[in-house]
Amino acid sequence: MPLHSLQSFADLLDELDIAFCLFDSQDVTRGWNRTFLRFFPEHDGKIFAGEHYRQNLRRFYSARLDASELDKVDLYVERGILRHQSQTRPFQFEHRGRVLKVVAQSIPDVGRARLWREVDSGTCYRTDPPQGDHGGWIEELPDGFSIEDAAGRLLQANSRFRGIYGLPAGAEVEGRTLEEIVTAAWRAQASRRHGPGEEAELIREWKRFAGAPYEIALPHGRWVRVIDERAGNGWIKSAHFDITVFKQQQASLIASERTARDREARLHAVIEQSPSGVMIVDRYGRILEANRLLASMLGTSAAILGGDTLFRYLHEDDLQPARRALEAIAAGEQATFEHEGRFRAVDGTFIWALSSMAPLQTPSIEGIAAIVQVQDIRARKRAEAERDQLLVRLEYMAFHDALTGLANRARFDEALEDLDALDAPAGGDARAHAICLIDLDGFKQVNDVGGHGAGDALLAEVGRVLLAAEGRHVLPARLGGDEFGLLLGAEAVAEARAIIERILAGIDAVRIGRDGRVFSVKASAGMALFRPGSDVKQVLRDADAACYRAKRNGGGGVVMADPVPAAAQGGLPAR
Repeated sequence: MPLHSLQSFADLLDELDIAFCLFDSQDVTRGWNRTFLRFFPEHDGKIFAGEHYRQNLRRFYSARLDASELDKVDLYVERGILRHQSQTRPFQFEHRGRVLKVVAQSIPDVGRARLWREVDSGTCYRTDPPQGDHGGWIEELPDGFSIEDAAGRLLQANSRFRGIYGLPAGAEVEGRTLEEIVTAAWRAQASRRHGPGEEAELIREWKRFAGAPYEIALPHGRWVRVIDERAGNGWIKSAHFDITVFKQQQASLIASERTARDREARLHAVIEQSPSGVMIVDRYGRILEANRLLASMLGTSAAILGGDTLFRYLHEDDLQPARRALEAIAAGEQATFEHEGRFRAVDGTFIWALSSMAPLQTPSIEGIAAIVQVQDIRARKRAEAERDQLLVRLEYMAFHDALTGLANRARFDEALEDLDALDAPAGGDARAHAICLIDLDGFKQVNDVGGHGAGDALLAEVGRVLLAAEGRHVLPARLGGDEFGLLLGAEAVAEARAIIERILAGIDAVRIGRDGRVFSVKASAGMALFRPGSDVKQVLRDADAACYRAKRNGGGGVVMADPVPAAAQGGLPAR
């Protein structure tokens, strides 16, 4: 791009309040505009044409990091360079009070441009868990997706899942296992590829190794690739990809290789007409032939690829697996190799691809070479990333109260059942923990007079008071309505009363204004001590009874469950 054209383009972007900075193919700065300096004032008077992007990033991070993080600046800089080189989708970040959306684009024969635009911070950093039907999110995913409970029973599945396994639209899948669905599909056929139950055994075996992809054969020559992920709550989240076309292509290429040893022209035609990128490499990784689709994918020409090596286009993490596989295939020790990894395009960007390698022997090639099929899976990777974000939000919703952000009843009960997580010592007697139940005094009047809007606003403020007490040994939760719970580990029991009284004082200080009125409440609390192995339900009843006594005493205070063994009170007298 000529300098005068570059300046005109930069000025045009200034009129649109879009920051712009251009780098060449070696990540060296070529130009920028005024909006760039306004968004990133740390560069004003310091950036210069010819400096490497590394220097740019160092100034950027030095301006953002506090003293405790400055020793990591080199790591952040290198990650920033990698992100710059491989970025394919816009992302957002906050800098100096602005929320900026940035996109990077390679420009042929010029380099790589980065553009930033300020966006509304109110819509970019929403942290409230989403509301509504969870299945709607799953339905938006482009591939099959299912969630199973710890026993392998389906909880949810999208319509793409039903289509892959040949289930009628609207067919109920909840409560069934994947083994049952696949077995039923095979039983419906007159002839079977496997013996009875063989596919089900395959599925059960692979589900022991969550995260390792496995393939399922279905009737009519269809294939599914499944990737399981086991969540902390025992649920299994599975992605189901229809790889029938890929398997057909793979089988077609292998069959073509066997019959084309004396017919080179036919082999070349198969390669060129393949719907995936294809290359032929010798035993040393030298590219002997490549089709135009692969060349286009890598941003070059088939002629240039033909004089290069496979390894030059692989990410460094994928080099050793590819070298070992090629050596094994060339030695006749391995029939096929399949790998999901990154290919490096000529412009330095990385392309996620599913590649398969199979042996190839023709009269024109000395020894055994390999045919490599490369399928672009960037769209699938983007879908997986979006799916993972949705699952994180789903899991958050399952264990948190939407109004206050506190743990919900399910999370509170789970923590009670897992006393090992509450600082139980490795040996000796388990130390006492504490349960505190907190009930708001006068909350009904707030709802009656101010309406549910005032009630919800007050509950949200109470939630903030309790969140301030949350820590490694303290778990606050909203148990329902205006009832809250506090679970204190052994390390927090000694100061339990002080913690609770600070919470009650914080609640007492809450004020909510509505229609000229000011609403406030007090809170009563009941606390009971217990040890791992105690009857938790009885401990909860004791804490509830203590809370009721606190209310009868006039409210606004905390009462210990009575009776409490003196040795267990830890210096906390009942009140």
